[in-house]
Amino acid sequence: MTTPRHAAGGTKRRKTDTGAAAAAVAAVTELTPLAGFRAHSQAVTGLVGPGGVGGPQTAAVVVPSSTLYSASLDRAVKTWDAERQDCLHTLNAPKAVTCLGCSDSGRMLATGHPDARVRIWDTRTQGETLTRASLSSHKQWVTDVKWAPGSETMVLSCGHDGAVKLWDIRSTLPLHSAQAHQGKALCCGWQDGKIVSGGEDGAVKTYVVPERNND
Repeated sequence: MTTPRHAAGGTKRRKTDTGAAAAAVAAVTELTPLAGFRAHSQAVTGLVGPGGVGGPQTAAVVVPSSTLYSASLDRAVKTWDAERQDCLHTLNAPKAVTCLGCSDSGRMLATGHPDARVRIWDTRTQGETLTRASLSSHKQWVTDVKWAPGSETMVLSCGHDGAVKLWDIRSTLPLHSAQAHQGKALCCGWQDGKIVSGGEDGAVKTYVVPERNND
């Protein structure tokens, strides 16, 4: 009779598979926090530093390597000495902050907001509520902002309106705009000089940035 034999063999295989899975789980090392502190009164929506949090630095960094920026729905954008867990400075946005981006140098910040605006901050500014620019073109909630690598003037944004926009912060209008997604655009970034975005439609889009005519 073959059925019991197959059943027994299947049981052994299941036991072997289960044992291998358990061993793999046991091999995973649980990390212990090096530090932990309460930074905001509401949800934290962004953490960035020079070159990204612990990321490669592709431009001259003008802030200490221990610098960490945080943003929250409580409207605050805070500058931290991450090693000492000290808040060095607080910028107060007029609206909740939904996303945060930092230029490679660590000097310039961009924030996105539910009021469909992208706000630009210079970390050298001492005024608590002063923004360098407030950029308006999105129709809905801004979900992500990314500085162009090595730039302190070019920033990318996307939002719940499905649009992806490239800005030169010296202008109030976007340089380029694409209706990238059906539904919400949830994330954007850079890949080898090209713009990439992802949305709730399950699509990833890539765009080539046209060369600028300086004539």
